[in-house]
Amino acid sequence: MNLKPVNVRIVLVETTHSGNIGAVARAMRNMCLTELVLVNPRKFPHPDAVARASGALAELDNAKVVNSLEEAIAGCQYVFGTTARERGLEWAPATPQETAETIVSAGEDAHCAIVFGRERSGLTNEEVEMCTHAVQIPTNPDFSSLNLGMAVQVVSYELMKARGGKVSQAKPEVEPAPAEAFEAMVKHMEEAMTHSGFYDPEDPRMTQRRMRQIFRQANLDAAQVNMLRGMWNSVLQLPKGPHSKS
Repeated sequence: MNLKPVNVRIVLVETTHSGNIGAVARAMRNMCLTELVLVNPRKFPHPDAVARASGALAELDNAKVVNSLEEAIAGCQYVFGTTARERGLEWAPATPQETAETIVSAGEDAHCAIVFGRERSGLTNEEVEMCTHAVQIPTNPDFSSLNLGMAVQVVSYELMKARGGKVSQAKPEVEPAPAEAFEAMVKHMEEAMTHSGFYDPEDPRMTQRRMRQIFRQANLDAAQVNMLRGMWNSVLQLPKGPHSKS
C-alpha cells in the first residue's frame, strides 16, 4: 500500500477501561498508525487491553506511558484535541476530514498528536487550550457520545484516506513552534502581564484564555516564540505593577 508518510501519535488521557486501550490499538493497526502515548491510564498493561487489541500487540508493547499531557505532546507542532461539545473557543473545531488534510499537507517532517480524553468527561477546557487545533466528530446532537475506540477509528480512517489521495492545503512554509515551547511562552507571558499590572491572577476573567487564542491563531514558529519571550523579559525589567507579588 502506497501511503503518504506522516508522523502522528495517538494520545489517550487518563483512560479508565483497559479494554478501550486495546480497541484503540486495534483501530491504529487497521489504519497504519503505530505510535500510542498513554497519559496516566488507570490500569496498563492489562489482560483486557490485550484481548480487545485482537492481535495489535505491537502497538500495545510499544505504547509509552507518561504522567502529563505536556509530556505526551512534547515536540509536536500540531496538536489536535478532540471535543464532543461547544466550549466557547475562538476557533471552530475542524472535522476529522479537515484534520486529516492538515496533517498530511504538513508533511512527514511535522510532528503531530491527536489527543482523546476520558471516557466519561473527555478533555478539560485547559487541556483543549493546550492543543493547537480542536476536532469534533459530527454526530447526532441528541446522542453525541462515542466509544473511545470508535472515535479513534473515525479520525484515523479519515487520515488513512487523506494519506492515499490528494489534499487541498499547501504545506506551510515555516513549521509552528513545538507545543512545549508555546506553553512556556504563555507562562512567561502571564508572568510579564502580572508584573506590569495588566493582569490580575486573583481576578483572571478571560484574559489569559483570550491571549492564548490570539497567539494560537497566529500559528507562531519557534523564532517568533523566542522573540515574544524576549519581549516578556524586557517587561519583567520594568517596575512592578499593582498586581505583582512582592
